[in-house]
Amino acid sequence: MPRLIDSHVHLQDSRLFNRSDFQSRLKSASAAGVAGWICNGTAPTDWREVRALSTKFVEIHPSFGLHPWKIPQLSEASVESALVELDTLLEHTPSAGVGEIGLDKWIKAPEIQRQKAAFRAQLALAERYQRAVTIHCLQAWGHLLEILSETPPTVPFLIHSFAGPEEMLADLVELGAYFSLSPYFFHKRKRAQLELFNKTPLSRRLLETDAPDMAPPVGWGSPHLIDSASGAALHGPETLPFLFDHAHKAWNLSPEYTEQLLLENFRTWWSHDTAAAPR
Repeated sequence: MPRLIDSHVHLQDSRLFNRSDFQSRLKSASAAGVAGWICNGTAPTDWREVRALSTKFVEIHPSFGLHPWKIPQLSEASVESALVELDTLLEHTPSAGVGEIGLDKWIKAPEIQRQKAAFRAQLALAERYQRAVTIHCLQAWGHLLEILSETPPTVPFLIHSFAGPEEMLADLVELGAYFSLSPYFFHKRKRAQLELFNKTPLSRRLLETDAPDMAPPVGWGSPHLIDSASGAALHGPETLPFLFDHAHKAWNLSPEYTEQLLLENFRTWWSHDTAAAPR
C-alpha cells in the first residue's frame, strides 16, 4: 500500500468538515494509503479550524495564509490586522507552513497591487520563520516571477495546481519551485495543462487534491460529492490514491518508484517538519 501525502487540501471547508461522514472519509483515505494532509487556511476566518484539525488529527499538518481572493474583500486595516495575526500564529505553531498565498488576476476587480503587497509580506514571514510556502497563481505569472526574482526565496515553495505558462517553467525551477498536480487536470479539456505538468522535473513534483474543489473526472471510481448550493461536483480526501494511480501511469513510472519519489520530494519541500512524512 502506498504512503501518500496530500500536499494541498482544504479539510476545514464547511462543505467537507460539516458533513456527518467527515471522519469516516479521513479513515477511508488513511486505509487506502494516505499518510498525511497539508491543510491550507485562506483567511483568519478559517485559521482556527485548520489549527483545531491539526491538533485533533496527527496526520493533518497546518498551513496558514491570506488567499489572494480575500484581499479585495478586506479593507486595508483588515489586511494589516490579518498579517499581524498570521505572524503570531506562525510564531506559536512551529509545525505550520505559510499558505495558501499568492496572486490572481482571474477574479473580478483583483486589486493586484494590494495582492502583491500582501504576498510580499507573507513571503517575508515565511523567511523569518523558515517555513515551507504554498502559492496560488492565476493569470498573474509575470507579477509572480517579478516578486520571486527580486528577492529569491531561501525557503522551499510550492506552486499548487501548476498550469503554466511554459515559458516561465525554467525560471521557476531555477528559483527552487515545486509543483503539485491536481486531479482536475485529468479532465479531457485540461489535456494541455497535464502535458505541461509532465515537463516539470521529477524531483519537484507533488500531488494534491485541493478538495473539496478541483474534482476529478467522473469514472475514476473515486467518490464524488455534490455541492447542495450550486450542484457542482466536489470530492474529498479519499481521492488521493486514485490520483496517484493515474499520475504514475501518466508519468510512465512504476508505483513503487513514484511513491518513493513523492515522499522524498515532500520531505525536501516541507523540510521544516520532516516528521510530517512517513518513513
